[in-house]
Amino acid sequence: MHCRRNVGVAVLVIVLSLAGPAQAQRVADLFRAAASGDAAQISKLLAAGISPNYRDPEGDTALLIAAQEGQVDAAKALLAGGADAKVVSANGSSALHLAARSGKAELVTLLLGRGLDANARTKGGETPLYLAAESGQLGAVQELLRRKADLKQLTENGESVLHGAALGGNPEVIQLLAGRGAELGSRNKDGEAPLFWAAASGHLGAAQALVLRGAPINAFDNKGNTALHGAAASGHAEVVRYLLFRKSDATIKNLAGRTAVELARERRHDDVVQAFTEKR
Repeated sequence: MHCRRNVGVAVLVIVLSLAGPAQAQRVADLFRAAASGDAAQISKLLAAGISPNYRDPEGDTALLIAAQEGQVDAAKALLAGGADAKVVSANGSSALHLAARSGKAELVTLLLGRGLDANARTKGGETPLYLAAESGQLGAVQELLRRKADLKQLTENGESVLHGAALGGNPEVIQLLAGRGAELGSRNKDGEAPLFWAAASGHLGAAQALVLRGAPINAFDNKGNTALHGAAASGHAEVVRYLLFRKSDATIKNLAGRTAVELARERRHDDVVQAFTEKR
């Protein structure tokens, strides 16, 4: 799924080969209404005989678009009109995956009530819980956990739900997941831990939450890079200061023989280099 600016235009292209221009326009209107949350227009179009299960050129239905945009009332109208709740997109995302990412807990609840699997995986192995965490959506994470979403599932690259939360950058999500037993030291196929992802993404609050929960601060990936290397190489001075305050080892060299400050210097992150010289 991708963000759309011309949903209706895309739909017209495919539907014109199936029906006349008037029918194509009505289907395009349905997709626009799903994206904007116009439940009344959706009901009107469905009553006029438009199928709620047309797919656009990307393979998405109006329900998938409504879920992606977090449009609860639009989703309700489509489901009431016969939309297939269990349809998936080209990458294997269900409406539940998309609703979880959009963060609408009410929509997550609605779709779970329609029988969608809280632990279904996209082609990349992401679960709805992973996507909610990756988007920093606390309400959706809470609802999925309440419905027994599995904390232990990994993506195809071995990322845990805490990797997603580290990218999402919401400390409350990290605290919740860690409190439920998510593995702080989990490593993906590249050897990267959630703390590395938080640090390299510049999410200070997320890094703090992980460290305070006990994430190993000097863990290194398959290239020998620690979270300090990740923060320094990406130019995140405040994260570097925090990691150094928490006694991250600045003398560790990666497999290329570089310390974190050397990576910062090579990339001309002068503020990061300055952070290494400050007294603590």
